[in-house]
Amino acid sequence: LTETGDHSEKLVPALEVALKECGLTLPQIDRFITTSGPGSFTGLRIALASLKAFSYVKRVPIEMVSGSEARALQWVKTQPEIVWDEIHVMTYITSERFVSAHLKINSDNSLTFISERSYSDWSFLRTDKSCVVLLDERIAKDVVPSNPSVHVVKFPLHAEYLAETFLQASTRKSYKSISDWVQ
Repeated sequence: LTETGDHSEKLVPALEVALKECGLTLPQIDRFITTSGPGSFTGLRIALASLKAFSYVKRVPIEMVSGSEARALQWVKTQPEIVWDEIHVMTYITSERFVSAHLKINSDNSLTFISERSYSDWSFLRTDKSCVVLLDERIAKDVVPSNPSVHVVKFPLHAEYLAETFLQASTRKSYKSISDWVQ
């Protein structure tokens, strides 16, 4: 929504515009799908607090999935042939830190979620396996060290990926009540 830190002021007006562009109203929404991160702490906090409020009032569930897994699943769907062993999905956190979600590509092109960690360097790419590195829009391709077994692609997260990959994702969770959130 914004790079200026005024997420909370822009979210509801942006939601109203998005609903209008889709020809929908909030009462027509029967569930919400969002990412559990990684991402900006403030952005995630505001998004989740807002969705919790909408969900509570409407009594509809919030479905969550890892944004990293959604990006990886969508990227796999776009590939005519997979020749890599692993995927690292990179998400910008600050100018000095990023998150890498590490996923294994199985022989049937399904994914196994291995880990997700925060890094300040690229040492985790020293591997004997061939891998794809999916970068979000804020990470420049030229910062990734050159390595013949590493294929670097700009592949940001788009909202439609969440819905399109939701049923395939191993990280999906459904929250239907306040007690679900507490647990």
